[in-house]
Amino acid sequence: MQKKLWMLPVLAATTLWSCNQFKVSVAENGVKYQFHEHDEKGKVAKDGEVMTFNMVVKTASDSILRDSQKEGQPLVMLAQKGPYKGSFEDGMKMLAAGDSATFYISVDSLFRGASMQAPPPFAKPGTDFKFQVKLLKIETQEAFQKRAEAERAARPKKEEADIAAYLAKNNLKNAVKLPSGVQYAVTTPGTGVAPAKGDTVKVFYAGKLLSGKIFDENHKEGLTFPVGVGQMIPGFDEAVQNLKKGEKATILIPSTHGYGEQGSPGAIPPNSILVFDVQVIDIKKGKLPV
Repeated sequence: MQKKLWMLPVLAATTLWSCNQFKVSVAENGVKYQFHEHDEKGKVAKDGEVMTFNMVVKTASDSILRDSQKEGQPLVMLAQKGPYKGSFEDGMKMLAAGDSATFYISVDSLFRGASMQAPPPFAKPGTDFKFQVKLLKIETQEAFQKRAEAERAARPKKEEADIAAYLAKNNLKNAVKLPSGVQYAVTTPGTGVAPAKGDTVKVFYAGKLLSGKIFDENHKEGLTFPVGVGQMIPGFDEAVQNLKKGEKATILIPSTHGYGEQGSPGAIPPNSILVFDVQVIDIKKGKLPV
């Protein structure tokens, strides 16, 4: 479900250039760069200001190592002087909001010195990694925090509306809303009683995003786990405790009861509502170990 990401050490009125648009140059600060969109009169970031940007990182052979848009959230970093000549940090300080560029960062510089990180096998000495960047915003730290808090405060209502829209679009009627905001709609009734805390359940499931993209599923061996003891994400655990044996249901989980602001890199973007189609195969009564 989760793909390992290499943690690259760099992450602790637009003027289109015509004939020089694709020219690769080297700045006085040693940054090897290629502007795609650049406002020569635009405001660049001061040290300590917050830069929000999208980025694609590629090897010298154009293999993609990271794509922030596919991760579902822009990246954020403080403007600061880089640790070596020609650094990514120094390149970012050349950009104004709205600019886009590619920075060619030496593998030899990237994986040496203060980072003390051994280069991965695909980082060949003597080559450059390509950092394709689109700078979206430059803000003071105060403005950034204020905006982030406003977005966080508005998120529950927006997610509630998105869940309601999904239920309506997919004709999922009579959904039950739990106190946490998790909702589930039974599509095939079951029998008996729902599991109690510590009981073991076996389920088949498919986990999806609102877009319909499946990030995980198990319809063969099934997933077996004790409910109510924290082994699963909170929203999934809570909803399954309301389902009977044989029951099929669709569960919708707000981001705060799923993978939250972090998401699951490579599979689930940050702040994602999760959709699970679940069938309860078996329930075994049991007690929590003392």
